[in-house]
Amino acid sequence: MSVSNADLLVGGEGDDTLDGGAGADTLIGGTGNDVYLVDNAGDAVVELAGEGADTVYSSINYTLGDNVEALVLTGAAPNGIGNALNNSLTGNAGANRLTGLDGDDTLIGGAGADTLDGGNGTDTASYAGSAAGVTVDLSTGTGSGGEAAGDVLIGIENLTGSFHADRLTGDAGANRLDGGAGNDTLIGGGGVDTLVGGLGDDLYVVDNAADVVLELAGEGTDTVNASISWVLGANLENLILAGSATINGTGNALDNVLTGNGAANRLDGGAGNDSLIGGAGNDTLTGGAGADTLIGGDGDDRFYFDDADAPLQGGAGFDTAVVQGSVGASLDLAACSIEQAYGGGGNDSLIGTGAILGLAINGRDGDDLILGSAFNDTLTGGNGSDTLIAGDGDDVLYIDADDALVSGGAGFDTVYVQGDGNLTLDLTASGIERVFSGSGNDILTATGSVTLVEINGGAGDDLLVGSAFDDTLRGDAGDDTLFGGAGNDVLVGGGGNNVLFGGAGDDRLYVDTQTAFLDGGAGNDAVYARYSGGVTLDLSASIELFNGSVGSDTVTAVNASSAVELIGGDGDDSLTGGAYADSLRGDNGNDWLDGGDGDDTLSGGNGNDWLCGGSGNDTLSGGSGNDTLVGGFGDDSLVGGSGADLFVFSNGGGNDILRDFNAGQGDLIALAEGQTYTLAADMGGNALIVFGASDMVTLVGVQITAVSSSWFVTV
Repeated sequence: MSVSNADLLVGGEGDDTLDGGAGADTLIGGTGNDVYLVDNAGDAVVELAGEGADTVYSSINYTLGDNVEALVLTGAAPNGIGNALNNSLTGNAGANRLTGLDGDDTLIGGAGADTLDGGNGTDTASYAGSAAGVTVDLSTGTGSGGEAAGDVLIGIENLTGSFHADRLTGDAGANRLDGGAGNDTLIGGGGVDTLVGGLGDDLYVVDNAADVVLELAGEGTDTVNASISWVLGANLENLILAGSATINGTGNALDNVLTGNGAANRLDGGAGNDSLIGGAGNDTLTGGAGADTLIGGDGDDRFYFDDADAPLQGGAGFDTAVVQGSVGASLDLAACSIEQAYGGGGNDSLIGTGAILGLAINGRDGDDLILGSAFNDTLTGGNGSDTLIAGDGDDVLYIDADDALVSGGAGFDTVYVQGDGNLTLDLTASGIERVFSGSGNDILTATGSVTLVEINGGAGDDLLVGSAFDDTLRGDAGDDTLFGGAGNDVLVGGGGNNVLFGGAGDDRLYVDTQTAFLDGGAGNDAVYARYSGGVTLDLSASIELFNGSVGSDTVTAVNASSAVELIGGDGDDSLTGGAYADSLRGDNGNDWLDGGDGDDTLSGGNGNDWLCGGSGNDTLSGGSGNDTLVGGFGDDSLVGGSGADLFVFSNGGGNDILRDFNAGQGDLIALAEGQTYTLAADMGGNALIVFGASDMVTLVGVQITAVSSSWFVTV
């Protein structure tokens, strides 16, 4: 009802519209959602609490009275002020100033350069009716574009955009930015923000892990730009990691695009056909379920993929690919710029041919096909019956007894055998030059190899066969049999009861246990004992040199087929020569040396030694210690050395020369029971003593007149 002058209008019940017209009117709406038209500063609007949601349309500056919720400025009225309620204040086409005061107010400036002051409470500036996109920044309190042009915002916490492409930016507080329809950009700023994109392809910028991004299904293709680790919520498609911090990104069930920053990111696509782009930095990309595309970019990246994924794109850096799941996958490392690969639980094909540098490939589980490059690769079969083909280069292969095919290719290749299976490996056919075996009973042969080989038996009872070149064979633990073959080989028995055959060539045989069977074969072969407890050996089979260790060794060469050299080393050794011109050296310890037949050379070394030349013209040297020297048959040369030495002579012993007899240090000459001697002559200051009918001893440097009967003892 519209009247003139000072009127009293009472609406009563219902949704009333009260227009007092000119004059200072009193308008009482009563219950219901009433509308008041105000045009005079003296107009009074009366509403009681709980009488509905009421709106004042004012053509003059206006302040809402008690219990009235909304104000709309009409005409040229510039200013509107709310009350303590949650008000809606709407401006006109002019430059309005809207002040919400208390309550959670919504301010709609409309056209014109408006000042929107929310006052206390959580207030919203709305541009839902703008005919063009707006740009509003709460951190600076300014607006531009569409109905936001020239706006100043004070005490505003939330923004509502238009149906167009808006750019809404929050401040350091907790803001809610609602883009509405259109391709909006929502920037939360500091604080815990809620960003609602609405229809359109929206961009969300988040910087707090507690920020909330809300999208409904079918509302466009949306992107989150995050400077912190982020998990895409429902109905969001894309994620871009911003800044330089090491942060991570996780997709959802949609087809996502996840893009990292320049740091080391972890990107996990989850379900869906995702695209993951690592960028610079050492990134970890996990495709998850679906047909994914993984692009590493620069840096040392790590890819987790399956057979449904598109070919990987490693980019610059040392990149690693890991197959996930139990379904076999195929990977061309060269085409994908991958330098290291791990298979999964299925039968994988990991192909490195064509790569421009060495690769590391590990099949893990499954019956895998692994092909190396032309460079120095490391290939590991893992579990299953694998095929490993290394190609050129000096390669390292880790295999087990279950593998179907192993090939080293050109280059010096090394195989490490894993597990306890019994492996049979032909190094010649496999192109392998060095093997470190496992704990099984292995047969490792290289009879046809065109180069030297190194074979290490490992634990187990192994059979090792070398090539025609200078090989190194090590039995390691177990009862091993080693055949050196032709060439100057090194055979190391290791632990256990071992059999060592040197074969042709000048071989070196190392004995690490107390007993072993040794056959040097043709050539000048040497045995080196390294067992601390001492060894017991019969060098009857083509051994020319024995070198003892710290233990007390017992070595006999009675049946040797040629002259031998026996060196006791440390310990109390027992060395017995054969029928040839042998050399026996006790070194340290109280040694027992018997030259046997032949013209032998015996040296006791340190310790109280016993030396017997045996048959032949022997040379005996006691060394330091109280030694016993027995020339035996033949014309012998004896040197006691330091210490109180005993020189033993008997009938039939030949013509011996005692070169350093020194009674002053306790040297004595021993005779058999009933044996006689005669001081025959002085030969240029050298006493000549005759035993029995024709045996003689010459004491060099001792005059005949100095010889005393006290020097002789009976044994």
